[in-house]
Amino acid sequence: MSFKKFLFLFSFLSFALFANAQKNAHSFSINNDPEFVSPSQQNHSINTLQPDSNYTWTWDSVSGSWQYKNRVYYVTDGAGHVLIRTMQTWNGVDWENNSQRLYTYDNHFNWTVQTFQNWDGTQWINDQQYLSSYDANDNYIHDYIQYWDGTAWMDVYEEIYWWNVNNKLDSSLTRDWDGTTWNDIYFSTYTYDNNNLLLNELRLHWDSTAWVNASLSSNTYNAHGDLTENLYQVWNSGAWEDVYKYDYTYDANFYMIGYASWHWYGGIWTDPLIITYFLNSNNITEAAIYQTDQYLDSIHFYNTEINAINNLSYSNSDLEIFPNPVTDIVYAKIINALNEKTTFTLIDNLGKELDKKTYNLNSTANISLFDLRKYPAGIYFIKASFDKNRVIKKIIMK
Repeated sequence: MSFKKFLFLFSFLSFALFANAQKNAHSFSINNDPEFVSPSQQNHSINTLQPDSNYTWTWDSVSGSWQYKNRVYYVTDGAGHVLIRTMQTWNGVDWENNSQRLYTYDNHFNWTVQTFQNWDGTQWINDQQYLSSYDANDNYIHDYIQYWDGTAWMDVYEEIYWWNVNNKLDSSLTRDWDGTTWNDIYFSTYTYDNNNLLLNELRLHWDSTAWVNASLSSNTYNAHGDLTENLYQVWNSGAWEDVYKYDYTYDANFYMIGYASWHWYGGIWTDPLIITYFLNSNNITEAAIYQTDQYLDSIHFYNTEINAINNLSYSNSDLEIFPNPVTDIVYAKIINALNEKTTFTLIDNLGKELDKKTYNLNSTANISLFDLRKYPAGIYFIKASFDKNRVIKKIIMK
């Protein structure tokens, strides 16, 4: 397997893990006290409906000031769906193009093509693209990864998905293209409890003659159905061997207030990253303490549009978001529907916008909002807004 193909596969199979790691590896400070500034700081330029750009600064200890590092800006359609996401870096004088993603959607607003391009100094050059297709229930059933060879798109990997009668992912097959045929690499199966909570993901590897154990991801839940532990193991010498785990803690109202990741090394769990969340009166994260393996605390404050909510036309009782907790698709229902165009925005707990959909609500019918299966487990928010009015709902993805 070539190094480039290995990188494609590594990205393909580890997207959720990387997303989770990145989500918890950085934040942005809004506190100007030098004792509390963080290594990176982000600001959102926001218009009425859609954040149009995201800036990152680094702290210059010599000048004692924040310096531009990079920015991301977005081009959206009339419904707020991102069409182009462009990354630029600051060269000390001006912004320079770095990379961009182009998105195409089907009529259910599922993205079908995601194209990655790099800037060569004069023009955008294709790099790779993801192609996805869906069934009648909007479940993804086929993913392709292709790379650009300079003249045409070339197949690299594909993943095929099967779903059970409860619209839960039942199994998936990963294959690579050798130029002539598709070759099996991994086959994954998923098991659930009686409440349709994911218990295990077992991944098998094809060794050219048979399927053999490769890895096992296991989940544990509390009586409320909240994820309390995720354990990842690999098959080694005929037995499962611990690699890493994630632990989650909740308050009496079942809001997540703590998170810890551990690595198994030398017969003990070590190298922890421990995060403690502080919630405001609306149970929205305002701050968090990150503790490393040396248990040195650093405080990061989250600046989100969620913290300033006023002039609500929908009350919390008018907007129903379900199921919550959610394991796949989240729905909305407006109890007292207004005949107005309403935009629903999915936001992570760092205040980053992930997806957006707009509907003209003139009935109380259930609305299919977002498919959260492509995002890591954790806390998310759904903002319903029109004009300058908004309502925020918190959801938990398991």
